[in-house]
Amino acid sequence: MGLQPSTVTVNTLIKGLCIRNQVGEALDFYDDIMAKGFQLNEVSYGTLVNGLCKLGKLRSAIKLVRKMERHSVKPHVVIYTTIIDSLCKCGQIVEAHAFKGQWQEANWLLHEMVLLIAIEPDVYMFNILIGAFCKEGKIIEAEVALGRMMKCGEIPTVVTYNSLMDGYCSMDNVNESKEVFNKMIRSGLAPTVVSFNILIDGLCKSNMVEEAKVPFKEMGHKSVDPNAWTYNSPIHGMCRLGKMSSVQDLVDDMHDSGVAPDVVACNILLNAFCKSRNIDQGIALFQQMVALGVQPNLRTLNILIYGLCKGDRVNDAWEILNTF
Repeated sequence: MGLQPSTVTVNTLIKGLCIRNQVGEALDFYDDIMAKGFQLNEVSYGTLVNGLCKLGKLRSAIKLVRKMERHSVKPHVVIYTTIIDSLCKCGQIVEAHAFKGQWQEANWLLHEMVLLIAIEPDVYMFNILIGAFCKEGKIIEAEVALGRMMKCGEIPTVVTYNSLMDGYCSMDNVNESKEVFNKMIRSGLAPTVVSFNILIDGLCKSNMVEEAKVPFKEMGHKSVDPNAWTYNSPIHGMCRLGKMSSVQDLVDDMHDSGVAPDVVACNILLNAFCKSRNIDQGIALFQQMVALGVQPNLRTLNILIYGLCKGDRVNDAWEILNTF
């Protein structure tokens, strides 16, 4: 018939194939129509890049961006964000020797966006980078990314500050994490339950359980409802210090606040009872846990079996084992 498909038609076909995870077929279709002289737009390329990234084919996605540039199609910020996000996530699971290359690629793409193509990264992209840097303990790089973010006129969000807080806590620098928390409040942002949880958890892991009571109380003043994670950190800290009366107060407060204990909380308490040779209390807790609908996991079983065997109660251990 001699009819040329429209860009909308082509984009619809490519999107349909990618949605069905037929990215290989979509790329074959791309090669075919490009060979016939048909020009794709940034939507077509964006769909293909997204499909490749979802399959973990990051090198192919980057090569496709290079093809875009050769065909005079300017990549938009979403395409770069998709690739950088995938590179950062991949960087968290690849082995150390390959990891360095992933970071170099992500940094180069950001550099390319800003200096070569004059695309300004948005706050979402910066948060991806800062979060990934912090997870990998690269706090200096995260601070550099924050500086670049602010230089680009992007305002840090609660997500930005939470990532930095978590990064400092993971490096056992809870004091700097507190500084970031206070800076967030001074900037006019309202900390979320995640913000408080990061700080409380960091303090408790640094054996600063008493200091953790300050942000814990502040949550009430700011009308931020605690969740199971909020309680798990101080419960674990108090158990580690052997302050079981304080643990009971926290459990009671947890109940009064309407927060249901999860398997993590139950395992923390169970471990504390078994270590202090209060096996009967441990069994009672296990039974209560099951009655409340909390699903025990393998760690629950290991703690209980170990405690019972250490207390010369092998028959009870077998009985518990048979209930799983």
